[in-house]
Amino acid sequence: MNLGPRISQPKFIRLAIVVAIIVLNFCCLLLGAIVLAALFFGKIHWLAEITTHLMHLYPPVSVLLLLLGLIARSRMAIVTAGLSLIGSAVMVAPYYVPDFRTASSDCASFKIFHINAKVGWKKNYDPAVALAVKSDADVIAVSELDRELRNKLIKALPNYPHSVLTTKCGGIALFSKQPFAFSQLRYSGPKERPRILATVMIGKREVLLLAAHPFIPGEYLKWRNDEYRQWADEITEATSRTKPAILVGDLNCSAWSPYMRDFLEKAAMRDSSLGLGISPTWPADVLALIPIDHCLISKDFIVSKREVGPGYGSDHLPLSVTLLLPHAN
Repeated sequence: MNLGPRISQPKFIRLAIVVAIIVLNFCCLLLGAIVLAALFFGKIHWLAEITTHLMHLYPPVSVLLLLLGLIARSRMAIVTAGLSLIGSAVMVAPYYVPDFRTASSDCASFKIFHINAKVGWKKNYDPAVALAVKSDADVIAVSELDRELRNKLIKALPNYPHSVLTTKCGGIALFSKQPFAFSQLRYSGPKERPRILATVMIGKREVLLLAAHPFIPGEYLKWRNDEYRQWADEITEATSRTKPAILVGDLNCSAWSPYMRDFLEKAAMRDSSLGLGISPTWPADVLALIPIDHCLISKDFIVSKREVGPGYGSDHLPLSVTLLLPHAN
């Protein structure tokens, strides 16, 4: 029986190599387009902004594709992967350049702990509460606070007698070991998303502490960005009076977003993870890939320790940051 002409092995191998190079070039072009969107077009649409949140993944993918391009001797793959590597590495590198500032002995230490307690319909809050207790932080910030969690935390945190909280529109809370010099709930947008402004004493200095959990992007993109502008105004007002500032919470955004970069520049704040590496916090119930839970700080602070904790049933991982603040301005 005649089955037709057979493809010789050398010809088949050559065909496979051609197909592999075409696929490689396509992957490199796709990566280049994504990195280009992340670097320059994040404000065009909220979907374009999403490309910025994976910025830390682009350098290793670029390196892999660049190596494959060198092996395949594909000029297109080498150029596009190389440009993608350079563009993304510029954004990611500051997170791996150590902060060489050293803390003097005349510094006060302050530890802040944050959890997003969205644990699903089963609402098993016990692991989240246990982590909050174990943290022994000076201040504990909570996003996604409902009445059941509020009652559990109040009962479990007798060493934190000072609190500001609401269960309205997502819910948010601050629990503190020391009294607040000032505290206020403020609301943003038509749905009145809450945030907390408070001042605490760290050593001899009064510090503005802002806890926030803005609207998610997508249909609420404008509302979220309006919140960023409000925060920047509030922080700028405080720092203009030589008051250091801390912003903590699930900010529904990575630091590479153009909107977050605008906020950081206007408020003169920086990401506490700079120099300490990138620690993704969401989605923890699948695979944490994106750092959207933040502790942002003014230039006055030195980060002594920063760590992302274990899962506790939420789609977020907990964040713990220890800061040092000189007593003198």
